[in-house]
Amino acid sequence: MASDYYCNYPDTTRSYKIFFLTLFGISIPTIFTIAIDSCLGNVIYTNKLANPLLTNAIKHYSLGGLLRESYYLIGFSKFCLVLLVFSILGNNIAINYSLELSL
Repeated sequence: MASDYYCNYPDTTRSYKIFFLTLFGISIPTIFTIAIDSCLGNVIYTNKLANPLLTNAIKHYSLGGLLRESYYLIGFSKFCLVLLVFSILGNNIAINYSLELSL
């Protein structure tokens, strides 16, 4: 299954290298996202009075509103949110592709 994703690699590529590339390629972005979301959730639920903007965003707009408000200070928050959406879509497309090949 992994050979379909790594078709541009030479035939002499070791299997452990492919395994670790796949493992790190999936785990590093996932761990980063989980850590950021955990920090945001902790800020919201422990400091409801200190951050009313974030509390209202999670209450009225769920997680999307929270991400928008947390990126709002950067200035290009919509662009960051679009990148997040495309990264989620890209991950789901690859997973569904692998699922269909295995069925």
